Amino acid sequence: LTPRYGGRNRRFTPRIASRFLARRRTGEVFEGIDLSFGGMLCTATNPVWPGNTLSLELELAGVDSSILVEGRVVELVSYASKIAMRIRFDAVETAPRREIARWMAQAVGHARLG
Repeated sequence: LTPRYGGRNRRFTPRIASRFLARRRTGEVFEGIDLSFGGMLCTATNPVWPGNTLSLELELAGVDSSILVEGRVVELVSYASKIAMRIRFDAVETAPRREIARWMAQAVGHARLG
């Protein structure tokens, strides 16, 4: 996956490439590809068009309960022969941000050990 804007990485927050699940209120499950404080990349059987807002429960390995986030689909991209959605989170509360940070630190630790 290459950035669209002249090959530059425009991200300001760390992003962890690790698998996780994100569940909609409808019960549909998205397969997470990467996650940051500001958003995520995921695939779904039925991708949601850009501009739509979603309520998602993130299910992260090692985190006791799901993390509720609100986000907007900003772009559809090709990923591993699938259509993936870039989702930008709206303001994430402090407690969910802490849980995401713990999960990101754990994922980085496992990557270094593996």
